[in-house]
Formats: sequence, structure tokens, C-alpha cells
Amino acid sequence: MVGYASSSLLLSDKYQFPTYLRTIPSDNVQSQGMALLVKHFGWKWVGTIAADDDYGKYGVKAFKEKIDKFDKRKTGEICIAFSETIPKIYSRTKIQTVVSTVKETNATVIVVYSSDIDFHPLVEELIISNVSSKTWIASEAWVTSALIARPEYFPLLGGAIGFGVRRGHIPGLKEFLLDVHPGKDPNDDLAIEFWQSAFNCTWPNASIPYNTDNRKNVTGHENRVNFTSDHFCTGEEKLEELNTTYLDVSELRITYNVYKAVYAVAYGLHQLSMCNPVDGPFTGTGSKCASIDEFEPWQLMYYMKNMMNFKVLDEDVHIDSKGDVYTPYDILNWQMNGTSEIAFVNVGRFNSSTEEDFEFMVYNDSIFWNNPEAAVQLHFENWAELLFWRLRGKGRRSKDKAEKGQRHSDIITLTKEGPEMVVCSIINGALLLEQPTQTACTGACVYHQSGHPNFGVHVKHD
Repeated sequence: MVGYASSSLLLSDKYQFPTYLRTIPSDNVQSQGMALLVKHFGWKWVGTIAADDDYGKYGVKAFKEKIDKFDKRKTGEICIAFSETIPKIYSRTKIQTVVSTVKETNATVIVVYSSDIDFHPLVEELIISNVSSKTWIASEAWVTSALIARPEYFPLLGGAIGFGVRRGHIPGLKEFLLDVHPGKDPNDDLAIEFWQSAFNCTWPNASIPYNTDNRKNVTGHENRVNFTSDHFCTGEEKLEELNTTYLDVSELRITYNVYKAVYAVAYGLHQLSMCNPVDGPFTGTGSKCASIDEFEPWQLMYYMKNMMNFKVLDEDVHIDSKGDVYTPYDILNWQMNGTSEIAFVNVGRFNSSTEEDFEFMVYNDSIFWNNPEAAVQLHFENWAELLFWRLRGKGRRSKDKAEKGQRHSDIITLTKEGPEMVVCSIINGALLLEQPTQTACTGACVYHQSGHPNFGVHVKHD
């Protein structure tokens, strides 16, 4: 089985799930990114809310473990202010308890590990209670959800920062979607069902029921069992005129994971077909190779578990022995665009190839803050450590006396292989960057690579 959306940590356990692979990273990766984000902005008090399922509970557990790992000396640099759970079975009493906690806490930053469906009832109650001035850290399951990303929720969730799985451009997909038409094949029940739901009409001589799942988002009608229209479809309806997300191929995230999952199976089949009969991997079957025309599932699984290194479009994909994959996350910020719709603005990137080898970048100046207090300036030591990780080099810290009449300057020298060197110092609030040019600014230091800023954080001098 190749999963494209299930990110639960439990699925990495090959004792329980020996034949499961996936094209979405484990929540262990996402939790590390969330912890880096908290550390990056110097947030001290953070609340957590989890859905009452494996995704939510294990996700928050992993997040807390990453926070503890950063705070090796157990100094309480980052504290968990509260941990609440969203009930799986709707209970307004329990949800209102969570709302009370959110309203009463001093924490202005809240991590939410939940699906959009589970989070939605809580959002409704938070809106009713007029909760605001909180910064929400979103898991990938709801950060780009059409159910949650509504303009009426922006006073509550505007400025949310979340992790979205890598977005991909699938060549030819939009053209394929525009080519769908029930008139091409009278036996294509799926196309007929889609057409009826999309255009709120009944296809002539068809007995296909309407799709009642999420139809309100497509047709504007509330979900009703066996809903039908007395208006017949003409076949002349235009897909281009649909005001829905059907043709929106700009946010293909989970869809792109499906694309990669299909590639993974195809790659496994290709490897199976390329088997050399002389040194094939199988014994006791009469042949060391499996036939592409007739093979056992376990034979295909051999190749999918041991040889999953392939390229999809411009991305190198490697599925490891646990069936896990490491792919980049986009760090997204909820902002209101010119048409009063919520836009998911890319404000950073988290790319992890292993737990110890990763890149973390945030473009601070691009972030919209619902709660300005959350935009606290980083302590210089935190900034230096993050830049240290970004360069993957070795750093040394030192204190150097400034010229007479000036305050002491914090100086960080970071090096990596080759002659490249970055020196960033604070002198009377002005930050200087040398690599190899010098850039002066107030309150921010930006690391330049090939002349383009790709890492920026606000810094505070103590």
C-alpha cells in the first residue's frame, strides 16, 4: 500500500505495518519544523490542541519531544502553557471547555494538530466567543483547507502560520479536467455524477444519484439524501465557468502526493521488469526473477521497499526502509488578498533529508501578524543557532569590545566548506553583514546567497 495523505507516526512501525509506504512525510518531520518555528521566533509560552485520534495525539507528542530536545538543559526556555483535545464525537460542552482554556491562557501562540473536519466545530465556537489576537500554528491537514480558510474566519485565524506539503505542477492536469464530459461515454457513472453535482441538473436518461458528500461546496445546496433537480442537463454547460476549486491547479499538494504515489508503483514495476535472471533476488520460486505479466504482491514489494529512488518532475524522491519519505514543506501564512479571499502566502521553507540534516528558512518581513505581540524579536543567540543550522557549518561565538563610546557587540563567525564566511554584528542597533558585500539595516540581518536574501530574522540586542 502506498499512502499519499496519512502522516501518522505509527505508520513508520514496520512491525505493525510491514508493507506500508507513503509519499507524505511522517509527522515526526512536521513536528520538528513546528518546534524550529517556535524557537525561531523566541516564543516562550505555547498552547497545543490535538484531535482525539492518532494523528492529533501523536503529532502533539512529537512536537513536545522536539521542544524538549531543543531545551537540553531543561531550563524551561519554551513552556507548554496548556494541552487540550478536540472530541472526535461532537460535544459542545467539551468544545466550550477548550474555548475557555484558549480565552483564559496567557499563551498567544497555539499549535493545532487536527484535520479540518475535527477542527471546524472548535473554530465555530471560537468565533462565537469572539476570540482574537492569537497566532495559530497549523498542521498540514488544515492549513490549506477550504473548509477552514474562509473570509469569515479571518478575524480569528488570520496570520496563521502552517506547514503545507510541497506543491507540485502536474503537466496536462487542467486540460484533462476540462476534457471531462458525460456525453463521451454513457456508462461513465462518475462523470455523470460529477456533472449533475457541479451544474445542479439531472443528466437525461440517467439514474445516477447526486454526490451528497461536500456538495454544498460545489452546488450551494445543503447535503440532502437523493437530492435531484427538475432541471435537465443540456451537455452545453461550461466547466470553465464553474466558480469552484475544480479547475484550481495552483495548490496541488495532496494531489501531487497522489501523483508521486502512482510514480512509486510504476517505478517498482519497472525495477521488477528489469530483473536479471542470473542474479535476481528470489529463490525457491523456480526463477530468480518475477514476470511482469504475472507476479506475487510480495515480489513487487521487494523492489518498492529496497529500491525506491526515482525522480518526479524536478524532485528526487527517496522512500527509506521504514517506508517514509523526506520532502520539503512550504511555510504558509494566511493573508487576505485584494478580492477579500484568503491567500496562502509562502513565507519560508523547511527541507529535511534526515532528522539531523535539514534546512529551515523564514522570510519574516513577508508575514502578516494577527497578533503583533507574537512577532517578538529573536534573542541573538537563537538567531545565530538557526543561521548555524542553515549553513550546516561550524560556528564560534565570541564577545568583542566595540570602539570607545559604543556598546559591546555580539559577533558570530560562521564557516562552511570553502572560503565562504559570514560575519554579522550588532553595533548600536545597526546590523552589518559581510558575505562578501556589506549590508546595513536596522533590526534585521539577512543572509545573502548569490545576492538574494534567503534567510531573514529580527534580532534584539540584550
